[in-house]
Amino acid sequence: EGRNITLRGDHHVMCGGPCPNHCALKLYVDGVRRALPSPPRAHMHGFTTVALLHHTGDAAPPNRTLELVMPRGGHVELVGLRLSVARAPALEVRRPHWRPHAAFRWLAYGDSITQGFCADTPYPEIIGRENGWRDINAGISGLFLGRKGQGTALSRSKADLVTILLGTNDFSSWCMKPPEALPCDAGAKLATVLDEFRAVQPHVPIAVITPLTRRDEGHATCCVTLEGARQQLKSEVVKRQVRGDANLVVVDGPPLLPAAA
Repeated sequence: EGRNITLRGDHHVMCGGPCPNHCALKLYVDGVRRALPSPPRAHMHGFTTVALLHHTGDAAPPNRTLELVMPRGGHVELVGLRLSVARAPALEVRRPHWRPHAAFRWLAYGDSITQGFCADTPYPEIIGRENGWRDINAGISGLFLGRKGQGTALSRSKADLVTILLGTNDFSSWCMKPPEALPCDAGAKLATVLDEFRAVQPHVPIAVITPLTRRDEGHATCCVTLEGARQQLKSEVVKRQVRGDANLVVVDGPPLLPAAA
């Protein structure tokens, strides 16, 4: 006999902008991604029924772990989840999007690059799945570096590893305003975050990732080049390493995503 596990939810997804993957739901079965139908338009409303698994035969179907990842670029309301089978087993619904049994907690802090606003799968989710980590995506679109309270907020995460990828929005603001309007010092901004974080969590490993490559990073009207900002971040990290912070490293951003990629 056939047994179908069906997802049926009354949901409303609102998406927009130039990114084509805003409304895509993602399904993982035992950690392996399965194809799901993509929404035909940016605005959806109503019931959607999706056959997730199909089992035939007299033997009981094997246990499966199903993870449904909601789109990060849109507003989603999930009203219900229904399991439709001939003999319905117990259904356990977990709210977190990370692997249920992952023990290592990684907090990825950054702007829209980390949030994954225009990506099918944000890089924290990819890296987390490859390593079996519990990834916590703390990316916020448009975020600047060094705002008061950032480091304190990060210190409450109880993460085993923290990565910080920020600076590209700061660079954009430096290129749009006169040099005298604000200090063009990425190192000082990073120092604010690290001081606050280390005051609460002195030993948690932190990896500072310098900004990725941009086509306009050498713009002549900016008070500092993006490469100059990278060097400011590196200098702040090295200064703290010399003072004894052995759990702080810097990672060059440009090789992670070359301009030609």
